[in-house]
Amino acid sequence: MAVHHEASVARLLADTGYGPGSARSIRQAALDETDWDLCPRGCGYAGAPASITKHLRKHHDTKG
Repeated sequence: MAVHHEASVARLLADTGYGPGSARSIRQAALDETDWDLCPRGCGYAGAPASITKHLRKHHDTKG
């Protein structure tokens, strides 16, 4: 990464067609091409299954 993208994740994303002004969304690519999903509660959060589970516990706890 340091050699090809100036050690920058932002540069890596821009160099591969993602980023501000791009028609490609890294978030949408993750949803389309991996096991990522949207929060089933409709808040718009997106993540891997374990991340969704953690998000639900933290932000949508119905206990109380």
